[in-house]
Amino acid sequence: MKRSRRIAYVATFIALIFVALMLDTLVGSFMPVKPAIFSLPTVFTFVLMFGTWQYALLGGTVFGLLSFARAFITGSIPFQNPLVSI
Repeated sequence: MKRSRRIAYVATFIALIFVALMLDTLVGSFMPVKPAIFSLPTVFTFVLMFGTWQYALLGGTVFGLLSFARAFITGSIPFQNPLVSI
């Protein structure tokens, strides 16, 4: 796969992970327990699509950083600690 195409895929998946986290927040606001029905399949698809440990590390790190950012957006106090979310 060409390098520019791979960069475009990675950028698209990073945006999809952010949208999935926001959808989880929206769906979880109506439930007592906040499920990860959108974000975890998106991250797993990202990891399985590229199939190397470098992209698995990138996907997990992006997921952690975006959940850390989401904690400040939505006001979730426990996840504002970087040791918990990243």
